Amino acid sequence: MARKGGVDRGLFERHKGSGVWWIRYADQVGKEHKESVGPKKLARTVYQKRKAEVSEGRYFPKRRTRAIPFGEIAGMYLEEHSKVNKPQRSYQEDSYMMKNFKEEFKDKPLREITSLDVERLKAKMAQRVAVATVNRRLTLLKHLFTKAMEWDYVDSNPVKKVKFFKENNARVRYLTEEEEAKLMTALPSYFRPLAVLALHTGLRRGEILGLRWGDVDFRTETLTIGRAKHGESRYIPLNKVAFKTLVALKRDKKVLAPYVFTTEAGKYLHKFERTFLTAVKKAEIENLHFHDLRHTFASRLAMSGAPLRTIQELMGHKTIAMTLRYSHLSPTHLRDIVNKLCGSAREEVTGTKTGTEGISEQGV
Repeated sequence: MARKGGVDRGLFERHKGSGVWWIRYADQVGKEHKESVGPKKLARTVYQKRKAEVSEGRYFPKRRTRAIPFGEIAGMYLEEHSKVNKPQRSYQEDSYMMKNFKEEFKDKPLREITSLDVERLKAKMAQRVAVATVNRRLTLLKHLFTKAMEWDYVDSNPVKKVKFFKENNARVRYLTEEEEAKLMTALPSYFRPLAVLALHTGLRRGEILGLRWGDVDFRTETLTIGRAKHGESRYIPLNKVAFKTLVALKRDKKVLAPYVFTTEAGKYLHKFERTFLTAVKKAEIENLHFHDLRHTFASRLAMSGAPLRTIQELMGHKTIAMTLRYSHLSPTHLRDIVNKLCGSAREEVTGTKTGTEGISEQGV
């Protein structure tokens, strides 16, 4: 039996202390297989047998005959894949989304879930959350079926046939000062600091929810985003509003959890989207998503005259092309800019006065 560092290679207990041992091995084409065997001694024997069958070309995996219910495979995905391979915060998000899937599919056998079932789920989700959120959830469901295929529980992936929503990444919607005031009034008190930080740092939703107190340097007044969208760390300077918000938040926290933004009990913000959209509706603001707070940050920088390269760096854009859309300014600001051409000295040179003086109705 191959051993590495005194540990049996290819053997593991899914639940420590259960006495039920599993084996893990790859077949002739490199596909990984897992089997529940029983006692450790028997698991060693079966593992050696499977390795011999693979090396001699005699291994032909048997298709699982048991119709596994969706709820069981969802739990297996979370424990065997998400919890092992993803950060804690991502695992918590997966767990929350999986609850929505289980509400829809209940204990329906995995093999009986069709593309039509997924289309219906997609339509229901689109009524409650933004299309980008729907796409993220469908991506998780699609990967669940991919893993189920690897584990020999299904032969096909019904999500592959479902067309995802087209996302308008060029959309720029930013808050006016009046809308911002109405939104802050409508938001629950525990959610306001989160919205303030989004408006004053331009952080993405995932970056904010994944922010730990260890990422906040109160001495230098900066944030460290250790795992940005493009896999590179970036540093965000905190303006006075953002800094005071974080200081007050830490001071007033009853339960100081590792993450900056949690419920009052220190738990994960499961109802994030619902809470924000409910406040938007209450404030009677139209066509606003949480990501638009990031747009607001960038648009206000552009309107204040910040160079595009600076905005690119603060936003964490990989290319300047993404930043160019934030050169879009409000009509009022554009009018103020062009009116700077109407200085008194320039009027004397051109012989013009004000915009419409001396122009008759007939001449218009």
